[in-house]
Amino acid sequence: MGFKDINFGLVAGEDEASLYPNLIKDGFLDHDGIIDSLIKEHKYLVLGHKGSGKSLIGEKMLSISRDGGEFSCEKIMLADFPFSSFSQILPKNSEENNNYPKSWALVIILSILNQLLQRNETLNELPNIAKLKELGMLMSSNFSSIVNTVSKNKFKVGVSCLSLGHESEKNYQNNFNYLLNMLKDILKSVNPDKKHILVIDGLDDFLMLKEIQYQSLAGLVYTIGELNNYFCSNKLNYKIILLCRIDLFERFPIPNKNKQRQDAALEINWYQDTRNPHDSNLIKLANVRAKLSIPSSHDVFEEFFPETISRKPIVQFLLDNTRHTPRDFIQMLRSIQKFNSSSRLTVDNVLSGLKDYSESYFLPEIKDEVIGYVQPEKFEMFLQYLGAFRDREVSIHKLIEKCRTSLDDSETTEILKVLFECSAIGNKFHGIAAENMYCFRYRNKTCTYNSDETVVIHPGLLKALGII
Repeated sequence: MGFKDINFGLVAGEDEASLYPNLIKDGFLDHDGIIDSLIKEHKYLVLGHKGSGKSLIGEKMLSISRDGGEFSCEKIMLADFPFSSFSQILPKNSEENNNYPKSWALVIILSILNQLLQRNETLNELPNIAKLKELGMLMSSNFSSIVNTVSKNKFKVGVSCLSLGHESEKNYQNNFNYLLNMLKDILKSVNPDKKHILVIDGLDDFLMLKEIQYQSLAGLVYTIGELNNYFCSNKLNYKIILLCRIDLFERFPIPNKNKQRQDAALEINWYQDTRNPHDSNLIKLANVRAKLSIPSSHDVFEEFFPETISRKPIVQFLLDNTRHTPRDFIQMLRSIQKFNSSSRLTVDNVLSGLKDYSESYFLPEIKDEVIGYVQPEKFEMFLQYLGAFRDREVSIHKLIEKCRTSLDDSETTEILKVLFECSAIGNKFHGIAAENMYCFRYRNKTCTYNSDETVVIHPGLLKALGII
């Protein structure tokens, strides 16, 4: 077997788990011990940039659970979530600030209860379970199905069958609170022997939302924290984990957001000092996965690649063409595989692969990443102007001037800020000793875009823009 035969993985974690479960089971690199932290500590928010491997963490937890691990796990995807129906669960004229958290609490608890009932049929004999089924609340653990059920008038009127006495909107609000407490009591009574974990994923699809929907998702983050605190204080073996893009999390209007981030969040970061590129966890990940295809392999970069390209050690050269995320690195290797025609790659093979990677993956990935921030047609215009400079380093002021034909200065500036945040561009500046310094977001999460400094295009983007 050669380099082209190695299965490095796919773009989407869900597809990878479905088609190649061995890559999740034996090819997962938990370099920061995130899985243990999520299981044993109070951490419940997993934050990372697009392509950092958030979904793979959820899939790994599912894999451990299915193999008889110390916990059980279920995963819920929020794609196509019915926000309009969700807003109807509680009346609009009730306590507005409490609407979303209470509605989320109902949906989450019902989902967990459904999962427990599916695992243990004897729980169906518990008091009130039959009544809850009459209301349609225990038909599915899927969030969308639950929302569509509990948002209907039939459900609101049917609450009276639980002897809650629904007579008016005000009473319905009180009845709703009583219902939540009753459901919490049921969870207490069926507390499982080993931890039951609910992983919520799929928030990456929600970057083009209206403000009211961001408020709803902010309510989700708040509710997850409140429920996890309730479970912990009552010594209940339940936990809810949320996988979320950092840039989306920053949009949520959450009080004390930094406190929650400091206390409850784990931020995925694959970047390491490139002065020791062989120590990179991305290199380790590639070798772990390569060994699954070629058991005798120890270092695919020594075995199949040229030693240097452009006077750089091969590992450093490859890493420089990524934003140090698993998705970038794996897709780059897959692109290079397309041009592997012999036992060992040539420099031309690698460069051809990088061109394919830039055009087929990197630029489309950046276009996906700016959706929700920049209008697609304006972004296409901007890319044409950026590529017209035919240079990796571009004066911001000259770029803004060139874009004025089609874009307002404010639009160009906003596009530059968005591209900086996703590390498609960086800034060049002079250090203390007047040497050239480069600032990219993926290298330093605290660095900010500077409109007075030179724009530096990421190497992975150059060939797609026609810049050699």
